[in-house]
Amino acid sequence: MDSFLYIIAKISAYSPFFAALFALRARWNFMWFYLLLGGLAELIGGLLKHRWEWQYEFLANFYISFEIVFYMIFFYQNLLIKKYKYLIILGVFIWQGIFWLDTFNQPKLVMNTSALGVNCLIYTLLSILVFQQILVRQEYARLYSNPAFWINTGIFICASGSCLFFILLERVEQENIDFLIMLWMTFYCLLNLIRYIFIGIGLNRLGRNERI
Repeated sequence: MDSFLYIIAKISAYSPFFAALFALRARWNFMWFYLLLGGLAELIGGLLKHRWEWQYEFLANFYISFEIVFYMIFFYQNLLIKKYKYLIILGVFIWQGIFWLDTFNQPKLVMNTSALGVNCLIYTLLSILVFQQILVRQEYARLYSNPAFWINTGIFICASGSCLFFILLERVEQENIDFLIMLWMTFYCLLNLIRYIFIGIGLNRLGRNERI
């Protein structure tokens, strides 16, 4: 069982790089760089934890902060809310400020899992709105031909599955560390794997001059 969980964790960790290779035709798209960021975050986190035995959890907050920016660019482009451009930019800055204030207000310098749970809830709600826009606009004859549909599905599955997990993470950690490790290495790693696969498929379906 331990070897199975280890394999799942390793596949999940390297899946952003595999997805980026699969979607190489979209290598200048901002979501392609998001895949690279995810892969680098997993690689650096693994090195810090296993090779140098550093407490890398706090560094994950920087990835979460960048993720907010990447996701909001995607939602901004797909929700047809361009007239609120500057209001959205201001909202992202406020969001970042609240996130970092809450992060440094934690008892220890660790990954801000409670804030990440709130982030996932917001991503879930915004991805539902994107699904609505996709169905209303009907730009593609077949839904599976729409790159934004695949990317949004990956975000929705990962965010909706993770929001409750991160909100309750601290309580689970205090009660049963073995259960937490199993939950992390199966459920959360699988969610990450699904997200990167769907984003890779979506980027692969982009035309040469097409944007999402």
